[in-house]
Amino acid sequence: MEFKYGIAPDSLARWLAFQRICALQELRGSSIGLSAAKGIVDAELEAIEYATLEHELRKAETAKPVA
Repeated sequence: MEFKYGIAPDSLARWLAFQRICALQELRGSSIGLSAAKGIVDAELEAIEYATLEHELRKAETAKPVA
C-alpha cells in the first residue's frame, strides 16, 4: 500500500503489525490475532479522530474575525 501523503510513525507501526497479523491469518485461519487486529484498528481510528478534531479546531481558530 502506498501512503500518498506520508504516515505517522505510530500509524506505520500499527500498519506493519496489522500486515503481520493478516499474514498469520492466511496461514492459520481468520481467528488468529483477531483481538489484536481489532485493537490496532481501534487505535488507528482514534488517532484519525483526534487528528481530525485538531485540524477542525485550528481551522476554526483561523476563521475567527479579529476584533
